[in-house]
Amino acid sequence: MHKDISRLKLGVLFFSFFSILSLPLGYLRNWLLSKISVEAVSAFALINILIGLISTFFIFGATNVYSTFLPKIDEKAKQFRFVVSSYVNSIVLMLVMFLIFYYLYPYLPKEIIGELRISNWWIMFFFTFFFGLAQVAVSALIGLREYKLSACLSNSQIFAVTTFLLLVLGGYFSYFKGNELNSFFLLIGSVWCIVFCMAIFALSKKLPVSFKWFLPQGYWSQAIFIHLGTILTFLYLYVDQIIVLSYLGANELAQYFLIVQIASLVTFIPIKLGNVFQSTFASLLRCNGKDENAQLTKQYHKVAKYTLLLTFSIALTFILFNKEVLGLFANKIALNNWWFLLLILRYFIGSLGNVHAMIIIAKEKNRSYFTMNAIMVLLQIILSVLFVTRYGILGIIIAFIITTVVAQINLIYLLIYQCKIRLFSMRTLGVLFIVLCFFVALNHYDIAFVIRLCLYLLSVLLSLKILNVNIKPLLFFYKK
Repeated sequence: MHKDISRLKLGVLFFSFFSILSLPLGYLRNWLLSKISVEAVSAFALINILIGLISTFFIFGATNVYSTFLPKIDEKAKQFRFVVSSYVNSIVLMLVMFLIFYYLYPYLPKEIIGELRISNWWIMFFFTFFFGLAQVAVSALIGLREYKLSACLSNSQIFAVTTFLLLVLGGYFSYFKGNELNSFFLLIGSVWCIVFCMAIFALSKKLPVSFKWFLPQGYWSQAIFIHLGTILTFLYLYVDQIIVLSYLGANELAQYFLIVQIASLVTFIPIKLGNVFQSTFASLLRCNGKDENAQLTKQYHKVAKYTLLLTFSIALTFILFNKEVLGLFANKIALNNWWFLLLILRYFIGSLGNVHAMIIIAKEKNRSYFTMNAIMVLLQIILSVLFVTRYGILGIIIAFIITTVVAQINLIYLLIYQCKIRLFSMRTLGVLFIVLCFFVALNHYDIAFVIRLCLYLLSVLLSLKILNVNIKPLLFFYKK
């Protein structure tokens, strides 16, 4: 048990470190896209949807099955067999789904895929195949708790894309202009091809090679429900962008995409840490027997505390300095700061959602989780369509906030009544949310930068007190 907790700390450390590095890079990437052209933003928005599409539809059981089952398998030979067997399932599904997508693509309306068209299907296949294979390999490394390597590999795309865009802005790669989509396909596909090769090499060193079919008990139930649930999650995450494109056009999508990309950085690190949490939770469930819920609750409360501290600090940064954050994008694309502030609040409301979801998945409450996702997607679609015609992008954001609140309530219900886990203090979350709302209200006034900086420091200190966080162990562990 102590070994599992130590590995959790190590995993959180490495993934947090690389994710913190990725935060400014993500911001820089979005700024570079806005400086290059609206077409570059639109192309990357479509690539982003396609990446979500591949992760959802093309990889059987998504990547959660590895974090759930690998920690529960004791024999290393069986772990390798499980990885190979599940890989076969994923490859078959990827090929089938790619053929279906290839034949259906000409019939998809512009309201869904926009004006950009896929002109080279070999490049698209290269991108799809290696992205999918690499995701499976990295997830297997996380399931084996190889956190250092998996943290490096999982963040490689953002480093490569940002570097590439810097070179494009500097006048290199003239091919990019007019070929934005194919350029992104080639670049991102090449990155994940390298990641796949490195991950497979690491797996072959970590586990004894044993080619024999093996899938643990409960695999099919878990994989099928998680796969269906991930499809619903994909719709929940991307239906807003599809509706914006359908009702408001590509220019509005470019604006909405940028503010969503920046605002989503609030929960970027907790989401990156999702499989780390799930792998550790699954390992605790394996080791503790009757005492599993007590130990799981204890570790969950620690994770929740530091997750809220992190998301609050990032959200507060964006709220107090939103004019500076959005001002860098003002040359080519005008961004609405009130939309941005509302999205920040929305993402903070869902701060603990991913942590709760990982516990539910580790507990294998798949049917309930699937039902919850189905309700959320239906509600998101209905509210978005109702509000977009009257309020435009603001209506989409309001629908997003409402469905997020309902989703968090459903997750809390599953956590308490089906997983039998004692909930982290929602009063604490509420107090921090009120603090953020107060600073959103202050956005009406023009406050000097120095004063805002002082308010930020005082608020972070207040959050440390509210969450009862002692930073000395954190500094000691980081130094160690």
